[in-house]
Amino acid sequence: MNVMSSEMMCESIKTTRTAAVLSRGIRRILSAGVVVMLCCGLLVALAGTAVAQIPLRSVAQLTVDDEGRALNYPSIVFYDSQEDEIYLVNGGTSRVVVYGADFFPAVSIGVGRGVEAPRRGAVQKNGDVYLLQVRNVRSERPRITVLSGAFFIKQEFFLDTIADEPDFSPRSIAISKDGLIYVASTTTRGALVLDAQGNYLRHLRPLDKVAGEERGGGDDEAAAAEVEAQTSAIVSVPGQPSAAADIPEQFRPRPARPGRSRPDPAADLLNPVRVNDVKIDGRGRIYLLSAETSKVYVYDAAERFLFSFGSKGGTPRNLSQPRSLVIDDQRELIYIADYMRHSILAYSLEGRYLFEFGGRGVGPGWFNFPEDMTINNQGQLVIADLFNRRVQVLEVLYEEFPPSLKALVMPDQQEITVTGTLPAVPASVTLFETDEGQPLEPTAEDIWSVIAGESLIEEDVVAGALSAEIEQEPVAIFLKRWANAWSEQEVELYLGCYAADFVPMGEVSRDEWEIQRRERLNRSAAIAVTLDQIRIVRDDGDQVRVEVVQDYRSDSYSDRTRKIFELQYEDDGWKIFRERSVEVLGD
Repeated sequence: MNVMSSEMMCESIKTTRTAAVLSRGIRRILSAGVVVMLCCGLLVALAGTAVAQIPLRSVAQLTVDDEGRALNYPSIVFYDSQEDEIYLVNGGTSRVVVYGADFFPAVSIGVGRGVEAPRRGAVQKNGDVYLLQVRNVRSERPRITVLSGAFFIKQEFFLDTIADEPDFSPRSIAISKDGLIYVASTTTRGALVLDAQGNYLRHLRPLDKVAGEERGGGDDEAAAAEVEAQTSAIVSVPGQPSAAADIPEQFRPRPARPGRSRPDPAADLLNPVRVNDVKIDGRGRIYLLSAETSKVYVYDAAERFLFSFGSKGGTPRNLSQPRSLVIDDQRELIYIADYMRHSILAYSLEGRYLFEFGGRGVGPGWFNFPEDMTINNQGQLVIADLFNRRVQVLEVLYEEFPPSLKALVMPDQQEITVTGTLPAVPASVTLFETDEGQPLEPTAEDIWSVIAGESLIEEDVVAGALSAEIEQEPVAIFLKRWANAWSEQEVELYLGCYAADFVPMGEVSRDEWEIQRRERLNRSAAIAVTLDQIRIVRDDGDQVRVEVVQDYRSDSYSDRTRKIFELQYEDDGWKIFRERSVEVLGD
């Protein structure tokens, strides 16, 4: 009788687990009829214009887990390119559901395999699954849990001790071909860089004009050198190709002012930015996405800064609250999911804006707060459509693009001359004028340049002809997100819901209040906050007064109160600028 080694057993489990569970899953799902599979063509309007459409194909709509239950809040997706499997973090259950190449849920992993509070993940070529886990009521410490291909724990790296940050709250993870681990966090600026054994190496910190602590002391020279390295022109090394050789001039870093090696103290200082997603492409380039600045900061494989791109705003071509990005290496495109605009934006690898699609809605190709996305071997986008409670698998049909836009996305193809098949431009919109102010008849090239984003149409050209209200997150969803951050004890997310000019109750300052909140959130072992009877009592557009009933429970205290919130809508969404308890309802 042969005895299998543990390694052989793990491999055996890896090869048989999907088939065994899939058989059970398919029977349950087919009988329930709750997975919606679509293979239909879609035409989604190019956001911001009335004249172009982006052709999409809805490949699948994933709506259930491996037990046949409807997804709760699908928040995180990542991909195993070797097994052609999609991993989904199903919010509210703390389980990771694995979907096969046919988009059926095959298996899920949870507490029994060390999965307690997953935030992001990455799958290596050898089948190892790196799960980024946060600290909350179910999980004592933030960590990276490494699972084998058979989902057994191989090792864990505890992040609160690695950089001496007890409140470290990881948000995103990426692993280079050399085994370096990059971790973005909501509590620190920049990204943490670890070696393959989980040892701290350094921070990778993109710099921009953001609020930050004043520099001083012994780190001043290092900070100045970092500023100089990022803001100066990239210099070629003799005998080696320039790091910016394939970057157009307009996207390269601007040279520093002559004779200066550090920022002007009188000007806005460059400070490290907060990073909420990190990705690495097939060439080894590192992409750090910041919702704080609505930019992507691009580094080469040696961590030399190359360039940044992106602009903040709630209108087309801009990023309101970017949550995640993914790189299509085959077509050399970068996709960014904008949570607040319910859209997916596409850029070239040089950072040139190309097109976008989506908008708020429930049909295929429309979104209700897209949270995360990945891309599979077929080049199809896999998007966690949070409040539609589904995962959409969409294929962008590049071959059916308008000719000039196709030439931008696929520049190696010869541009096709546009004929009389152009969509009509609204008569009320004047695109081009002579010096005397008389309108000109736009040519086909003129119109396609507008469609492709080479020209901007001002929103107020003709009495609001192109005006469009910015989609605002529903107040009730924002408040429940605030309560969830409190319950999960995610301090930075919780404090981020408050305006900079928030006025606390009592005789404490804003800074004193924040210190108190940090202490109290970290002190309790378990917190549960729920809201009900949410009622808007005054709505002035960008300012809203809301009445709610709040139920608070911790390991040492509980109460039920009626509260009043005053909210204001800012560039990055709703913020609380006043809150007060008006009535104690009893436990």
